[in-house]
Amino acid sequence: MSSPNDDPVWRRGQGDLTLDLADIDKARFNFRVGVILTRRSASELLLHRDKSGFCFLPGGRVSFGETAAETARRESHEEFGLQDLDIAFAGQVENFFVASGFVWHEVMQLFRADLSDAQEARVVHEASTSSTPHWMSWSALQDLDLRPAILRDALQHAPSAPLFLTNRDLSWHDWTQANA
Repeated sequence: MSSPNDDPVWRRGQGDLTLDLADIDKARFNFRVGVILTRRSASELLLHRDKSGFCFLPGGRVSFGETAAETARRESHEEFGLQDLDIAFAGQVENFFVASGFVWHEVMQLFRADLSDAQEARVVHEASTSSTPHWMSWSALQDLDLRPAILRDALQHAPSAPLFLTNRDLSWHDWTQANA
């Protein structure tokens, strides 16, 4: 069985909750957070755009012993310099997909923070070679390759209650058919 260190595309920190599954070849479980950061002044949310063109919520992998809410605060600080965020639980996405030669079962806890004008003015973007942050209007979501894709419609309706979503990419369906 290969390990994450054998995969040159693989990036992870110390103790991240991403696990290779012992009884399914090339399968991984991942626990991460996504943070919906909004600015009131322009009715926009902050997304990352990958070099390949798709967009995703800021956030990252939960570390062992760290709560999902702690991860949301840590990632917001690491990626944008934001501190003392008033975050609220916004839901969960159970995501099934294939990437980098692995089949993934991912649980993403969602958190939301509305930035004050002062917080917005202090946003500093982390230097990254793999993605760039962008403020996007809610109406522009429909035209984006947002991943997981199920978030595109769910976020556009700005729900007041927490979301509980399941996303199965076409790549997942292809994998399950080939391994049936």
